[in-house]
Amino acid sequence: MQLTTPSFLDEVAQQPDVVLNVVTSYTDDLSPKLADATKLIQGKPTLLVVGMGSSLFAGELLVERLNAVGYRAFTCDASELYHYRRGLMTEDVIILAISQSGESAETCLVAEAKPKDVPLICIT
Repeated sequence: MQLTTPSFLDEVAQQPDVVLNVVTSYTDDLSPKLADATKLIQGKPTLLVVGMGSSLFAGELLVERLNAVGYRAFTCDASELYHYRRGLMTEDVIILAISQSGESAETCLVAEAKPKDVPLICIT
């Protein structure tokens, strides 16, 4: 059995259904979790968004929007944070870890290495 990869146009044609599914998930199933995450973020003065590659880039718009309303937020490559910038993980920070697969090695290392008093929100 040979598997075929969907063409670019097939993927584009699927986008309305994908967006509808995402919106439905956020308004139904994920609503309580999003409310909890919002409370966590509001309780800390700084949000540190971490990830690798496109997962990190996905958080940049959030950071820009939060900065625009006066909330301090930054992005940091998970590998850089884990190896060189652990000092950023302080009690004043909440970490938002983004991973498309939920298995990104560097992002998982950050989640495991963060101090116990630093809250963590994960998006996979």
